[in-house]
Amino acid sequence: ANKALNKAFAVGSNPTFSGRPCSNLQGLFLCKTYDERVISMLYQCIEKELLEQKSLAALIYLLGNGRELECELNGETYFITKSNSPKYVSLWHNNTEQSFESIEELLTKAVLGEEKFLSLWEKMHIVTLF
Repeated sequence: ANKALNKAFAVGSNPTFSGRPCSNLQGLFLCKTYDERVISMLYQCIEKELLEQKSLAALIYLLGNGRELECELNGETYFITKSNSPKYVSLWHNNTEQSFESIEELLTKAVLGEEKFLSLWEKMHIVTLF
């Protein structure tokens, strides 16, 4: 991911991106103005972090920004969405909804079978990130 980001920038003593001056923060060049291409690349890095490393931080960020997740555990399908949730976010399984005030509450209080979501997260298989 860093290679892709660094390719987008002209590296040197005064790096630029699209002709704008940038600053170097721990090897990552940041422009002084937002650029949709950079934001898109950062967003893709967060998606990759979720899909490849199952990062909880990436999960929280993506769900908080409107993404939805379909995942499986032991042949059962689960769906997480903020859309039409009676509270903030919901976990669906077999037409049964568990609704929570926050994503963090969902992670710590949602029950899958007999266990909490958080204790099963590493065993879950991500099917689709919508």
